[in-house]
Amino acid sequence: MPKFVYIILRTFSVMALAIGTNTKAAISSTQIFPAITDQKGFTVQGNKLISNASGNQFVPVGYNSPMGYYLNPSYTNGQLTNIYPLTTGLTDLDPRNVPLGQTGANTVRLWTLAQFPGGQGATPNQIIGLPTLVQLSLQQGLVPMLTEGLTTGKNSFDPSNSGNYPVINNFSPPPFPTCLPIWDNSCQPLSVAINGYTPDNPTDWGLWQAIQSWTSPANVALFQANRDLILNPANEWGLLTNAFSNNNPNAAIAKYWSDSYIYAINYLRSKGIDNTIVVDAPSYGSYYPAIIEFGKTIENADPMHNTVFSVHAYNGFNDCTEPNCAPGWQVNLQDTINQLAALDVPVIFGEFSVPNQYITPPVETTYNYQTLVKSANAKNMGWQFWMWDTPNDNPYPDYAPAMYDLSGNSIYGLQTLATNQIYQLDGPQAVPFEFSPEQGLFLGLPAFLGLRYLKRKRNKN
Repeated sequence: MPKFVYIILRTFSVMALAIGTNTKAAISSTQIFPAITDQKGFTVQGNKLISNASGNQFVPVGYNSPMGYYLNPSYTNGQLTNIYPLTTGLTDLDPRNVPLGQTGANTVRLWTLAQFPGGQGATPNQIIGLPTLVQLSLQQGLVPMLTEGLTTGKNSFDPSNSGNYPVINNFSPPPFPTCLPIWDNSCQPLSVAINGYTPDNPTDWGLWQAIQSWTSPANVALFQANRDLILNPANEWGLLTNAFSNNNPNAAIAKYWSDSYIYAINYLRSKGIDNTIVVDAPSYGSYYPAIIEFGKTIENADPMHNTVFSVHAYNGFNDCTEPNCAPGWQVNLQDTINQLAALDVPVIFGEFSVPNQYITPPVETTYNYQTLVKSANAKNMGWQFWMWDTPNDNPYPDYAPAMYDLSGNSIYGLQTLATNQIYQLDGPQAVPFEFSPEQGLFLGLPAFLGLRYLKRKRNKN
């Protein structure tokens, strides 16, 4: 073997091995998608979200970024230079972090707060401003999805009971249920029918407070100026359920959720917000049977027919195989995905995660996140992982292994998905070629060992 050929091959093998052992190698060093400038918005057709720019199905995939709590702006000479993770990573805390535009994500779910619980001070997203967050997302080639976090786990349409609700398209908010029917058709108090039910406080935020906030003149102007901006009005709003069984209390909970959202969507439309709307399932986003029963009803009542539904998949789901499935209140994730994919409305997984290592036993999930991603990809269903890692974010677990895997995995990762036009707004894009760790080891190790063998053999001769 000529010496210069040996040197070239040896260099290639060492570089490939370095990639194979580098935790950051799976993340591209360049932005995957171009900045979004010519916005045309989206349209719902059956169970597909269609990009009006390309006319093709658009499947939103990416990460949650809880801006309300964890945004960390940096300034240089009075100028904003770093809004993690939209512009740069928090390289001083975690050198693996990169801007989300380099991960292969096409969407970022921006989890915001209109105020800190209790009302102290301005939230990070307020300090920066929603227009800035939206523009930074678009510059990174990311479709921004805004959601309000103050509604998380709240029950009432309006905890303050203001009662000042205009009739919109013949719709009014439903009265809050005073009791819920059970199997014998008797109406039980909420505290009895739902174990652990806690009433909202008058100062809590319900769906009414959220849609009032989104329809401020400034926010309406923001949505009208950004057609690709998606609105997820209320994070995880809706009464809790005992379990996934379709019993009478749960049916009443689903009906209250449906009627409330029908009114809320019509109210948003009446104020000029025509963008795509994403509706979380009730019971912390987990009670997917409500979508099966009422999803099409809600979408039909939307004057724009532009509604997508979201399930948050945590510890209510499992990926076990009978007869070893436990506990009994869980449901099988694969069966759930099959049911949701067969609906005539689009459904995404707006949140999912990894087991919480700080709680024994782990309670955040009882399934492998790879099960969800692989199955959702096979059904062309969107997903947003919770969350893009914020270092030292106790008591939450370290999300880094999963979040980097979801970016660079050569089978189901975001950079692999990015080559498929259903994940692109404007049709085929040039995606930077980047070795994954698996490819680096696959190519580098055999070459390295083979060259060592040839060198030894040559020296013996």
